[in-house]
Amino acid sequence: MNKLLTFVLGLVLWSACSAPNKVVQQTSSSQKIEGNLIPQDNSITADASMESFIAPFRESLEEEMSRSITHIARNLESSKGESTLGNFVTDAFFNYVKTEVDSTIDFALLNLGGMRSDAVAQGDFTRGELITLLPFDNRLVIVEMKGKQLENMFDFIVRRHGEPFANMTMVVSSDSYEVEIDGKPFDHNKVYRVATIDYLQRGGGGMAFFKDVEHVEATDILLREAVKQYCLTKESIDVELDGRYKELN
Repeated sequence: MNKLLTFVLGLVLWSACSAPNKVVQQTSSSQKIEGNLIPQDNSITADASMESFIAPFRESLEEEMSRSITHIARNLESSKGESTLGNFVTDAFFNYVKTEVDSTIDFALLNLGGMRSDAVAQGDFTRGELITLLPFDNRLVIVEMKGKQLENMFDFIVRRHGEPFANMTMVVSSDSYEVEIDGKPFDHNKVYRVATIDYLQRGGGGMAFFKDVEHVEATDILLREAVKQYCLTKESIDVELDGRYKELN
């Protein structure tokens, strides 16, 4: 297995910095392995028997991926600060968790980097488009935070000029910010329950403030599945900017 891995790595390195076609790999045991790259282009003819074998699976998969899970009423776009695409995903995530998993959560926080589409077009929203938008198998976690931990979160969001969140508002001025959670001013002494994903809770996306949280509830619920289940309950979804993140300067 190690020799095979070495050989594969050798192929990758060679393809990045050497002339095409010929591959030579010298292993640690002084064995010399030579091979040739096979160009993946139209010169390769599909194997008819393999095509026939794959066809029913491909058709079934394409049918499943093209199935609509809701209708999007207007074009959604991703951008720094508040965005319609960020609002769509975080609102769907928050509302699903709030109604189906844990009614005690106060707000949800995700990251723009986890959304791998720049836009979703008005019209039917398919399972395939959802997978393209949220390709990672990130799972819901609920954490409890208060005081300084949340202030570190707010500071991070300000430095990033916004990240997608739901059921919270932030108004940022030159030297301060005001935060409301569930329509109420942020209480430094209250313990808040925050819905997010395991990747971010482990400090991914630069969110190191999550790593010091002591109370973490892990689940097997995928972010993508939560959004899908929410969409399936809605015939149509209309998302607008609502001023949940605003910079005054």
